[in-house]
Amino acid sequence: MKIKTSTALCGLILSGLLVTLAASANTTPVIIPNFSFESPVTTGATFINPWPGPGFAGVFISPGFGQGASPTDGNQIAFLNADFGRIFRTLTDTFQAGNDYMLSVDVSARSGPGTDSMRMVLYQGTISGPGDLNASNIIADATLSGASGVVADQFNTFSVTATPADISAAGAIGQPIGIGFFGLNSGSGTSDFDLDNVRLLACSVDSDGDGVFDDVDVCPDSIVSDTVVIEDCDSGVENIVFDDGCTLADLVQLCADEAKNHGDFVSCVAKLANGLKKGGVLSGKEAGKLTSCAAKSSTGK
Repeated sequence: MKIKTSTALCGLILSGLLVTLAASANTTPVIIPNFSFESPVTTGATFINPWPGPGFAGVFISPGFGQGASPTDGNQIAFLNADFGRIFRTLTDTFQAGNDYMLSVDVSARSGPGTDSMRMVLYQGTISGPGDLNASNIIADATLSGASGVVADQFNTFSVTATPADISAAGAIGQPIGIGFFGLNSGSGTSDFDLDNVRLLACSVDSDGDGVFDDVDVCPDSIVSDTVVIEDCDSGVENIVFDDGCTLADLVQLCADEAKNHGDFVSCVAKLANGLKKGGVLSGKEAGKLTSCAAKSSTGK
């Protein structure tokens, strides 16, 4: 099968966390204002939430304020209280069909994670706080703690990905993208978290593996056999992938789906084969093999 382009995904998902990042030419960064918490500028600590919304969070230079790891981007990092901290915002971009969305953030514990945990969430629409999050607006989420690799005074990257299936099931296509980080400890937290360098990638997806991404694929569930096979007859003709994402086998199947009888099917395949022969896509021998297999089939009988 001839592949027009290479496939690309946001990365490898393992237990809700993306542990191996795989950037590709088919990824588009989504704009996150103040993504590395450089505002407001501080010389020590400013306990003002760096994103719109209430909650115990702040921005500060680190190291230099208590314990903390060096920033991974810029000069400042965000502080997230492990008990009731919250940093969240709704973006101007909206969820689009056919894309993975991968939310990533660098996370460090301030004095050893212990049993402290935090939640990172991709949601749709606008919320006033974590109490507004529910099954209808959460697209993807993950809980981060020492058990998932959060360590003291060292940033590690954690990610969560919303797939096209997740987005479609939630009815989120065309809805604003929301991102958030929330402390989960309800008063027993001892560590708290540092965050830096939040990023969000929209990644084109090729669900059927034909080399054409879903957002421009006319046939997103293509027949991807190496050759065109009609029932038990292998024509030996290469199953070409066309620029619109349909394969030659898809077009033959379309003939079968629309045929009122066997004669209609054979006539449709012959017309298709001859058209491709005239266009220089198939040789005369290949066109003949394709039509011969159609004639031998029971399709439409």
